[in-house]
Amino acid sequence: MALGYNATYHQDNSKRGDVEEGIQFVNTEPPVKLSQDPNSNRGVSSQPKTTAPKADPEPIAKKPPKKDGYLSVLSECLSGAGQNAFGITAIEVWTLEKNELVRCREGYWRDPVFPETPTLERLENPDHPEYVPPARLVPGLGVAGTLWVDVYGDTKLAKWFDLCQLSQDEDQPYNLRLNLLAEAFGLATGMYFYNVNSNTRGIIVFYARGTVSFELVSSPSNLKYLRSSSDLIGAVVSWEKPRENAIKARQGDLAATCRRVRSKLLALKRIGALHNFDADTFEKSQRSDGALAKAIAAHEQKSGLGKQILGASIRLKSYVGEKSSITVSKMRHGGGQLPPPRLGRNQVIFALLGCFLSLITLSAINERIKYHSGDDLSIL
Repeated sequence: MALGYNATYHQDNSKRGDVEEGIQFVNTEPPVKLSQDPNSNRGVSSQPKTTAPKADPEPIAKKPPKKDGYLSVLSECLSGAGQNAFGITAIEVWTLEKNELVRCREGYWRDPVFPETPTLERLENPDHPEYVPPARLVPGLGVAGTLWVDVYGDTKLAKWFDLCQLSQDEDQPYNLRLNLLAEAFGLATGMYFYNVNSNTRGIIVFYARGTVSFELVSSPSNLKYLRSSSDLIGAVVSWEKPRENAIKARQGDLAATCRRVRSKLLALKRIGALHNFDADTFEKSQRSDGALAKAIAAHEQKSGLGKQILGASIRLKSYVGEKSSITVSKMRHGGGQLPPPRLGRNQVIFALLGCFLSLITLSAINERIKYHSGDDLSIL
């Protein structure tokens, strides 16, 4: 049992320098309360029980927002094209809109192995105080505009341009981003693409180091791979607008279906077939499956015979109207079915002989019956 002590010091005036020390031991711990049960006091320790501190609950990690399907496909194509080609350090995708070149959404990729420089910071980081954004370009201005003029309408293998010489060309209008790209990379080539269905035109710009082996980066296999990659990336970029239009059309069809279902339910409520239908609740529930059938079934269980007859007449009217509309549609436009396939020669001969023999047999039987009945009976 741990003990504490209190020490008091007394000084005698007659004997200066002699100190009498009195030490009094005192139990500083509170008394331990023992249980009345004699078995429960076994092994009781006088040490206070220490409990481990409760760990703070781990914060729930928020799921990252789901990336758009188009952007995911475009990112995969750019990454695959750049990493598998020789000497490619960055890729840009530009499309032609109203006679101006515009860089696509997230239409930029840079090799993560390529070292970052202050020049790249100005080209890539929007928070940089001297950031230079990819502005719209007219054909002939900047890297993309110059390459566009050179490769427009040509889907063959393009040649490489020295960006330093291009930036120092006196005939080239001054463009700050062109100078930064020449300082950051060194070489560039452009591949033209055009999609007839979506009427999308654009150019894929590939960048390479200025110190790269020109023979290897210009080899036929490497240029053919860049050409094929440009076709793939151009197809993905051309897919964006038709995809958005298709999504909007599907959403419009869904909204129109909701409005039709809502109007039909309101009509049933007005004629007394539904009593508990709430239009606002249905609008929030977003078209729960089988809502009409469930509502009618629940109503028929609570209603009398008259209401059941009314509900049956409504369903019969709907069934007859649907069948009649289908029949009229088939009469006007046909069933929309293709003719059956041709039969083989053996099948045709077998069917012909079978029909012929059957008719001959029936005719002979008919003649015998007529002969014996004096032409009073006949089966044909």
